[in-house]
Amino acid sequence: MFAQAWDAGHGVVLWLISGATTDADYARYITAIRQMDERGRNYTKPAAVLVADPDAPVPNATWRKRIAEVTTEVRSDAVFALVSESPLVRGVLTALNWIHPPRYQARAFANVEDAAAWFTEVRGFSHGDVLTKLLAEARADLRPTPSSR
Repeated sequence: MFAQAWDAGHGVVLWLISGATTDADYARYITAIRQMDERGRNYTKPAAVLVADPDAPVPNATWRKRIAEVTTEVRSDAVFALVSESPLVRGVLTALNWIHPPRYQARAFANVEDAAAWFTEVRGFSHGDVLTKLLAEARADLRPTPSSR
């Protein structure tokens, strides 16, 4: 599943990949990257974080390639953090960056707190509350509504 939450006031977007993930989820993620880039042009160093939950699968080779390709299209002066408890998932970012080096700063972290600290360092203001709020919003979007049960 894929969800996203924006904080337009701070120029921050959080993407969440959790549980069973379909081709449609990865396609939405690629669209979201393009949207971030377009919106990000209105900010100095827009920030994006992808949280990959432990139950989220690593994208297959086809999707890794497509994601790598779209990241080369990013023109905004973005900063990107991948958050995953899994060293394997964090290693995917390293592999993607080797295949297609991005024009923006990108790092991988084991938790949101470390990503927030890096964003604070790079962007010059605190991100802890912003990321906590966005993660809660994204998780809420993944919860089934009473009518969908």
